[in-house]
Amino acid sequence: MPLTRDQTISLVLSRLDRSGDTDLQSALELEIIHLQEQVLEGAPFKPWFLETSVQNLATSVEMEGVALPDGFLREVEDRPWSYYSTTSTAPDKWIDLVKDDYAAISEYYAGYDYQAPVKYALGPGSILLRPIPDVAYTIRSRFFKRDVELNSNISNNWLANANDVVVAEMCRVGAEIYLKDAEMVERFEAAAQRAWDRLRRENISRQMAARDMSRGDD
Repeated sequence: MPLTRDQTISLVLSRLDRSGDTDLQSALELEIIHLQEQVLEGAPFKPWFLETSVQNLATSVEMEGVALPDGFLREVEDRPWSYYSTTSTAPDKWIDLVKDDYAAISEYYAGYDYQAPVKYALGPGSILLRPIPDVAYTIRSRFFKRDVELNSNISNNWLANANDVVVAEMCRVGAEIYLKDAEMVERFEAAAQRAWDRLRRENISRQMAARDMSRGDD
């Protein structure tokens, strides 16, 4: 079973040689939330366990924007948004949309009648479509989404799949900000690098396995 938040913080305190330090424990309960948001999920690298299954959204008639799902981090490479065409004669009625710059698609499609979308841009909090939809369409894609926040004694995907990353980064934070121990900081920075390298290797391995399975289905 994966460690819970409290078990993880207890392990961090032990490695910092501060077991029983309730003040530091309380501080780390806040730090782990900040770490997840700013470091773990704020980095360009996104591990497999943050990728969602296919998610459907609905456009609105004569409205360019569709709100992005809560927790949206970024798109998955080579996974464009697509919309379902009820008029297509192709076996696959999901038609890929082309991603482009918002200014470019707004200028290009200026004056167009409302119709099925062709291109999209990502805005702050929304997907922007051009041409503007004439009816309500279903659009779908996969994307990276924030994991459940560790604001209580629960577990999440980070603790289940990358506890070594979380523990090492939390130890680094504790040593740098609270203990101000340069030797400890150096040691935990090295541990964090090893943990991130391990996670990236596993991520690559999973991607290669998925490609092999896809080829086998052809």
